Amino acid sequence: GILNIGDDSARRYRPRFLAIRVANEVIGGDLVETQQTPDRKFSVTNKFGAGYGPSRDPKELTVKDVPRLHSYGFIEGKRRGLILVSADPRQTQTVAIEFDGKPAGPPTTWLVDSPGLENTNELDWAKDRPQVTITEGKLIDFASGSTVDLPPGAMISIEWIVN
Repeated sequence: GILNIGDDSARRYRPRFLAIRVANEVIGGDLVETQQTPDRKFSVTNKFGAGYGPSRDPKELTVKDVPRLHSYGFIEGKRRGLILVSADPRQTQTVAIEFDGKPAGPPTTWLVDSPGLENTNELDWAKDRPQVTITEGKLIDFASGSTVDLPPGAMISIEWIVN
């Protein structure tokens, strides 16, 4: 997950590590059931190889009924946490978040995002900056029914306190 050459300024984090870090921001307390409606799924046909690197004999394969959205909710006293993961490689997913209670203030968000699904942060160490990053923010005017736009292939964690 962590790549390091030389001093701390050269430290790179692979997207898997960034996703774990963002999930850890909100995981805690009890895991609660989340529901997505409508059921959002897609299918994809492509040539897939085996293992890392180019395959000598890629096979065409169709993967069916892949959920576009994964969600995980947490409750710990008055604290609420939500993780949303988009598996959709092309479309932004707009998600309405419904919950009981009224937020005590704007929630904090942590978004893992990049300009391309192929980005790995394993670039030219001397000149390129990481392309997969975490952006911390706040959701203003957040209430039950508020929506969040989740870019293709992105992940967001949201934490708030209810009154």
